[in-house]
Amino acid sequence: MQSKLIGFVLILGGALLMLTKFELAPLESFISWPFIMFMIGAILLFVAFLKRIGSLALWAGIIAFLGLSVWGIKYVEGWPNHWSILLVFVGLSILLQYIITKHSMSGTVGSILVLTGIVAYPGVTELPIVSPITTVLHNFWPAFIVLLGLIFLSKK
Repeated sequence: MQSKLIGFVLILGGALLMLTKFELAPLESFISWPFIMFMIGAILLFVAFLKRIGSLALWAGIIAFLGLSVWGIKYVEGWPNHWSILLVFVGLSILLQYIITKHSMSGTVGSILVLTGIVAYPGVTELPIVSPITTVLHNFWPAFIVLLGLIFLSKK
């Protein structure tokens, strides 16, 4: 337990030091409500993984990613400001829950939400490697949401 706590603190501390070292975020931005919200979510997420509580991991992930998103929009230049990023973050939170619970529905829902958010992001069509595929998928991303609904309807 103690080594995991030390590892968690080192990861968070190192990430904060890198952000300030490379001047990606001002030092005073770490004393703001969005960053404090992120830290509370990150601590709860750490507890959820230690105690193996899937529902706590879901809510802690949502709190952490929401705080991170608001903090990034407010303080980090070039942070993506599109609704699809929130869809990706919610999908990642569900995938964090899946890591603990191993419930296949969580893995499916989380994966579909992450893929939908990525495909719905406007900047994805400008990537040269995946441009031919994403142009088509960018137009039909709502089909992923319909697929998700069908999955829920077919489950007993």
